[in-house]
Amino acid sequence: MSASPVLGVHRPDLKRVANHRVRRRGAMAPIEAAFRVASTDAAYTQAEAPIDLDALNLFLRDSRAVAMDLNGEPVTLVMGNEAADLDSIVSAITYALHVTRRSCIDYEWMDRDPPDPVTGDWSGWNNEKESQCELRFAVPYVACAREDLPLRGDAAWLLDDIGVDVDSIIFADDLDPMALDASGRLRDVILVDHNVPPAEFRELLGKTTRVIDHHVDEELYPLECDVMIGPVGSCATLIAEQASEEAEIGCDGMLGHGYTGNARGLWAGPLAKMIAAAILADTQNLDVNNERTRMEDYVWCHRLAAFAGYEEERDMTSLYETLKRKRFDQSGLSPRDLLRRDYKQWTLGDDVSVGIASFGVPLNAMGDAGVVKATCDAFMRDRGVRVLVLMSAFEGEDGSFKRQLGFASLDDENAQLCEKMATAVGDGLGGLRTIEGGGGAFGAMAFHQGDAKASRKKVQPLLAEFLEAEKEAADGVS
Repeated sequence: MSASPVLGVHRPDLKRVANHRVRRRGAMAPIEAAFRVASTDAAYTQAEAPIDLDALNLFLRDSRAVAMDLNGEPVTLVMGNEAADLDSIVSAITYALHVTRRSCIDYEWMDRDPPDPVTGDWSGWNNEKESQCELRFAVPYVACAREDLPLRGDAAWLLDDIGVDVDSIIFADDLDPMALDASGRLRDVILVDHNVPPAEFRELLGKTTRVIDHHVDEELYPLECDVMIGPVGSCATLIAEQASEEAEIGCDGMLGHGYTGNARGLWAGPLAKMIAAAILADTQNLDVNNERTRMEDYVWCHRLAAFAGYEEERDMTSLYETLKRKRFDQSGLSPRDLLRRDYKQWTLGDDVSVGIASFGVPLNAMGDAGVVKATCDAFMRDRGVRVLVLMSAFEGEDGSFKRQLGFASLDDENAQLCEKMATAVGDGLGGLRTIEGGGGAFGAMAFHQGDAKASRKKVQPLLAEFLEAEKEAADGVS
């Protein structure tokens, strides 16, 4: 693939100095020197070394060992959102590897004397500079239980197809971020694919130093936080853009020797496929009729798909169709599995806890109505939820994409709240039409959604707006 500039980055015509990042012979790999359980001279720590599958899996094994080392140095936690979907998982893994690798490269750079102004010689060293650059080991964190990964069929299939060492990935039941912080081993937090941690981790906002996201900006992160929030179809697009910019433009402000646009080997294969796959899934194969798809999605998906060997449109389409099939094949899941496979929860308005469960079968196809109702009741009690919103997205018999919306609650008071919520959000969702023949476990609170493009990203802000208005009305605010 020919060299091409990174999207949106100005590249001055600077002289490139060859081999100015060559490691000292006999020197200990910097990451191993600081983190005693990390691999010596690991490829993922070196400039220009390609991140192939071996390098990716070595990073994941090292990241797990570093995170679990009770006497180790503080780490950076790169946290995906609580839905732990394909986009979130890919974004966390990719950006964590990039941050760790960039830290090692910058550490090596700071250990050098400036070049001779006449000869351009880079052979000088200044060991005193080592204290001026702090090494960071960034650990990807997938915010669901390990047992829940198979519920995310597209993500489980992609990781297996590539050959990713899933056993080495840190899941929610492997590590408690709050305990990590309490032990003094949490250096800082990077949020990807969301900009506010879930309620149980809200205290970590104070340690959040970086946000990369494509959702509505809730503006709760610290003022000094480095934030990139953009209205693109996939967070993976922003991850590709930010990682490429940060990797290609070194701390010397130069592109480096042998620039090819692949982020110094970051996009050697597996990561490129992961990013491209996430973008394809989130934008429905770069569909221009999808209101979330942007030019950035198109550019980065095509660029990284080519690095992964998907140079033809038909190859990308085939990958998308496989992901779609794996994602929506939920026919064998129990009602409980359907609820927890893609679930998010918020506290909105006057302390109203609202959960949204998204899945890929019609509401009436979840199972026996009595079993489904009992499952929803238990699910709400376990999570302390007053209102459970069920979002169903599936392909209809006519081949068109359809959405249904359901509401569940535990008592009459919250049932009335559900009715108000449905009325309030209906117009914003293209209208809600009661499902013919009844909604099974959800009775009259099961609807066909008029706008099939309106996902949870649109529903949640509408619910938040309504509940905030209810709170203000109760407080007498006009």
